[in-house]
Amino acid sequence: MGEIHSVEQLIDCENIRNCLARYCRGVDRTDADLVRSAYWPDVDASQLDFRGDSEAFIAWSFPSVEKMDFMAHQIGNVLIDLDGDRADVQTSFISYRRVARGEALDGFLGGGRYLDRFERRDGVWKIAKRLVVVDWAHGMGEAPPMLPVAGAVKRWPQDISYSWFQPAE
Repeated sequence: MGEIHSVEQLIDCENIRNCLARYCRGVDRTDADLVRSAYWPDVDASQLDFRGDSEAFIAWSFPSVEKMDFMAHQIGNVLIDLDGDRADVQTSFISYRRVARGEALDGFLGGGRYLDRFERRDGVWKIAKRLVVVDWAHGMGEAPPMLPVAGAVKRWPQDISYSWFQPAE
């Protein structure tokens, strides 16, 4: 992966990292507009048994995510190879989810990599092609419910972060 040699490249890399974070927040909160903001509409995305564009991804993933009691993605190492208006990016991730099974909640932990081709179009970096590689997954069995805490994780738009980060007027 390439090295950073200019302030412009540093800004490009930070915009790519921000896009990755928007994607994770969008999936975790089931915020379709936030997921759309990370993908070009003509994205070629592939993961598990899915392959399609951004709208097809939302239609495929959100019904499952909405059935989950909780979901959280954490991204780790981000390797970015910039080449003009294109960047090849590998991002490690860990995800945790809890799925209701009757009265019980089953916990799942998994990790892998997003292999992304980013493109800059009209000055904006977004994902143009994605392959999600799941390197490992662990069923954790029955998980205890989360303790009631202020600001507990909710879906869009009820999650506290949507009222906290209001657009400036």
